Amino acid sequence: MHFKTKSIKFLTILIVLSLQIYSFAPVHKYYFSLTEIKANTASKTLSVSSKLFIDDLESALQKTNNIKFDLSKSTDNKVVQDAVFNYINSHLQIYLDGKMVPLNLVGFEIENEVVWIYLESKLNNKEFKSTQIINTILYDFSADQTNLVQFNWNNKNYSEKLSYPNKELIINQ
Repeated sequence: MHFKTKSIKFLTILIVLSLQIYSFAPVHKYYFSLTEIKANTASKTLSVSSKLFIDDLESALQKTNNIKFDLSKSTDNKVVQDAVFNYINSHLQIYLDGKMVPLNLVGFEIENEVVWIYLESKLNNKEFKSTQIINTILYDFSADQTNLVQFNWNNKNYSEKLSYPNKELIINQ
């Protein structure tokens, strides 16, 4: 399927709603993440930022690794960084023209009750015709999970809300 942002107004409404959802206390009834992907063809880089509730990610990491994590106290801990990267890397894949883009962890930071995870990659080409994004972040934690994916390429914005079990966004430029 081909999904294209219909207007800036739609995107603005989604961002405002996501910010309102993230303002709730740590115990929440919404299972929501935001992943922003920006392709900069001039510098041939791809940057990814994912925003998740910290308690949901900690629970998913504990389920996956059988270890209890406290992300707010361990942003510089290599074991925790590896666990976060391995989790995100196994639940977020980006393909450009059918080739998987290898993502590298830049780091993560805590902002109130959410965690921002930053990844990046080099692009081999300045041009590509199709993008496939597979996002199953926290699907293994909650069947109520919704993942908003925003993709920016050459000043074109694409956005899609993925709710379990829907996991894929395909964009043909």
